[in-house]
Amino acid sequence: MKIITLLLLLLLGSSLTTFATHNRAGEISYRKVAPNDPTDFRYEITIITCTKASSEADRPYLNIKYGDEALNAPQDSIQRVGTDPPLGTIIQGSNDARLNYYSAIHTYPGSGSYIISMEDPNRNGGVINMDESISQVFYIEALLKITPFGGHNNSVRLLYPAKDQACVNRRWEHNPGAFDIDGDSLVYSLIPCRGLQGEIINSWDSPNLIQESNGVEDQFGINSETGTVTWDAPVVAGEYNIAIKIEEYRAGFLVGYVIRDMQIEVQTCANQEPPVLTLFTDTCIVIGETLTLDVIGTDDASSVELNATGAPLTEVTNQAAFFGFFGNPATGTFTWTPDCEEVRPAAYQVLFIGKDTGGEPELVDISEVSITVIAPGVENLTVDPNGLSFDLEWEPHFCEEVIAYKIYRRTGFFGYEPLHCETGVPEYTGYDLIATIAANQTIYNDSQEIGFGIESCYMIVAYFANGSESIASDEVCNSIDLLTPVITKASVGVTDLNSGVDTLNWAPPVSGDTLLLSSPFKYNIYHDIGNTGAETLILETPTSEFISLLPRTFIHENINTQQDQHAYRVEIEDVLGNRLSSRVSSSLFLTITPNDNELSLNWQSNTSWQNTSFEVFKLNEETNLFDFLEVTAESFYTDTGLVNNLDYCYYVKALGTFNSELDVLPSPTINFSQEVCAAPVDLTAPCSPDLSGEADCESGTVSLIWNNPNESCADDVTSYNIYYKPFLDAEYDLLETISSADQTTFVFVNENNITGCFYVSALDSILPGLGGIPNQNESIASLEICSENCPEYSLPNVFSPQGDSYNDLFQPFPYTYVDSIDMTIFNRWGTEVFKTTDPDIKWAGLNINTTEISSDGVYFYEVTIYTSMLSGVLEEKRSGTIVLFDGKKQPTE
Repeated sequence: MKIITLLLLLLLGSSLTTFATHNRAGEISYRKVAPNDPTDFRYEITIITCTKASSEADRPYLNIKYGDEALNAPQDSIQRVGTDPPLGTIIQGSNDARLNYYSAIHTYPGSGSYIISMEDPNRNGGVINMDESISQVFYIEALLKITPFGGHNNSVRLLYPAKDQACVNRRWEHNPGAFDIDGDSLVYSLIPCRGLQGEIINSWDSPNLIQESNGVEDQFGINSETGTVTWDAPVVAGEYNIAIKIEEYRAGFLVGYVIRDMQIEVQTCANQEPPVLTLFTDTCIVIGETLTLDVIGTDDASSVELNATGAPLTEVTNQAAFFGFFGNPATGTFTWTPDCEEVRPAAYQVLFIGKDTGGEPELVDISEVSITVIAPGVENLTVDPNGLSFDLEWEPHFCEEVIAYKIYRRTGFFGYEPLHCETGVPEYTGYDLIATIAANQTIYNDSQEIGFGIESCYMIVAYFANGSESIASDEVCNSIDLLTPVITKASVGVTDLNSGVDTLNWAPPVSGDTLLLSSPFKYNIYHDIGNTGAETLILETPTSEFISLLPRTFIHENINTQQDQHAYRVEIEDVLGNRLSSRVSSSLFLTITPNDNELSLNWQSNTSWQNTSFEVFKLNEETNLFDFLEVTAESFYTDTGLVNNLDYCYYVKALGTFNSELDVLPSPTINFSQEVCAAPVDLTAPCSPDLSGEADCESGTVSLIWNNPNESCADDVTSYNIYYKPFLDAEYDLLETISSADQTTFVFVNENNITGCFYVSALDSILPGLGGIPNQNESIASLEICSENCPEYSLPNVFSPQGDSYNDLFQPFPYTYVDSIDMTIFNRWGTEVFKTTDPDIKWAGLNINTTEISSDGVYFYEVTIYTSMLSGVLEEKRSGTIVLFDGKKQPTE
């Protein structure tokens, strides 16, 4: 037996040696299987590795972690689905390399950040910029973020292979050719290679630090925007490994990344220089037009082969074409006529590769160009006055991908002409975005803050689902005459529940339709609570033969200005009943929201003029007068550093303009809000703790540890709540309350079930809240952590119920994490002799039909083992045989 064991170990050792030491490069990518279904969390995960093609080692499967496993869960596996070239062949001139493709579909539980990783002991030997590379683990990872706010994400795809060659003392370049189908912004960086459990390999050095004794300095770096890695130039021949991190950003937020670990083989070459290609500046192309780029490659000694790669050539609906010719100089032509499907905010990268065909290795030069595809603007915009507003109309954009139109306005003509590749409406034009409407609408009425007698100008931009904007439309301008009465003041004079006062002023119409009215004239004043409508007639002025002699002021008394906002409308009526009405204008209404040691003031109104600034005043308790506090252009202000549960009083003064040169319209307009008093209370929840944990199956514990927010982002945490749920789809329940902010650990003990998920929240002090009611604020949940049971359950195959207290019962070996079982034992004829749901079994050999000890012999069992796991109760079915032997009875059947 010892000899057999030794031979077996030797064979295993030989097998492991053959199986290992060949991973040279690789990366992980992912894509959402159902991009239009936000409830479908299936992702296709792809791993690409580069291995030595001539090696006998082969990996039909790789270990993988999807990032959603429990703390102590084992690794999963992913199957190879193809190779390039096929197994058994070698790519000529590529230094014996093969690409291996592994793929699987994995379903994630929902929103979260997941590190997808592959760890393989098979890194190839001989890499000179790390110690003992043959014993260093090969590790790559990708970050997947699933969020309900930013939409789904697909990782970048790297279109240029991960293994490359270089020559001593020759400039070397590499670009991964990253393409992001979502159009996210990409940022490239070089990072140290990683090994066991994703840790940095401490002995790894940047390739340019590997020097000969002469100390010749070389430069090694990456362009963070284009991704081109440059080494100018290697000085020591050998194999090097580097890692490139490609991060994706959307609206300024990191949404994912991919890490490529790649190999560079540096050789000592004959007097060989890489070719030189045409350099390009980044450009753009308007859909429907054709972009043509001519590429020229030259070499000092040999012919050049031209190729191109990039998303426009392979990854889009309307693909580009590249025709390259062999020679010296070599010439090539890139042409592309994109359409609506290719419009996106991010540029498309194209790599032109010139390959030196005069020797081994074949040196290359890479020239990259970024091409942005943009859409033309909407056409035939018209702007026509309509009372106190403008009607805008334009032709629908021809791209079906347009989901909205953005409408911009400014006062006065600018004369905007888009710069090369400029889309949208740039800020320097002075235009403001006033509305965004759906793509099925091409008519818009603008009644917001229109200035009488002032030229208002508009431009329209088509907006795409992926965030792209078209070129702006032509500028179109028009103006509105003062045709109706205009309210010029709606101001609170006295704050009171019953005796409040508002002051209303207005200006008369001065042109246009008033020529059609017949004297005498009068004004009708309408009022309602709120800020949108005014339909209740509250005053008819005396009539006059002349509009100029009619009153222009009304004092509205005995109203509730403390709790209500008031809206007004002024109408001029002639003797025949013809009427012209102003638009509704309301008083300035102030509200205050209490919070911890602060009060948030917000105010709003609906007016005929544009409020441009607001002055905030605060009551001085010593003088009983209101002091100026702050001026702001916003409609909100927060007063901080206050004492909780102490009253403070405020009002707001609004200053505005009509954007008009008409003398009858005041400038500035001045209006006051009502006075409001409030007391701050603590309604601010602390920041949430950062939670981590560790599960221990042997002790049946889950240890939780978190930080004290008082040491970083809070100052009033007093306790913590720990929440627990036994399954992924269960609801969380409060498990424990920790009454001290300094206690930041908790051990969950359950010897037979540690499966479940946990999160921690922080609580502050119990203090008086709104209305004096006691209040305690609780933070949002920390990130949850989950643990999984480690079930073990094994059965013997013989027992002897002889009554000697030794092996008298058929029962399992010591087991863990089994809830229950469903076991049936049969004799050789299929008759049930025993049945139980007790995991301990404890069968003494009694036949349930006869209550006697069963005969010696072989019995058969079927058992279903039930174990609590995160996904629910897991059922495992087994079957086997038992030998019963008591030395007394022999089978008689």
